[in-house]
Amino acid sequence: MGFFGGLKNLAKKSLEKMENFNAEVENEQMKMYDFSIEQLEREANRGSFAHKTAARKILKEYGYYQD
Repeated sequence: MGFFGGLKNLAKKSLEKMENFNAEVENEQMKMYDFSIEQLEREANRGSFAHKTAARKILKEYGYYQD
């Protein structure tokens, strides 16, 4: 395995990690869609990064969160 083969493997692992993270965020969003705005604001500051991201995405959809 040469230099470019190593880069290819690294890119593949990064892509898999990103896909897993996106799936985790979607799963968290499904759990939170019935939360109130106050609950979402609280959840946006606690838990795992995927949990926070999911809450912030929902708040952004509702127009309550700005990047």
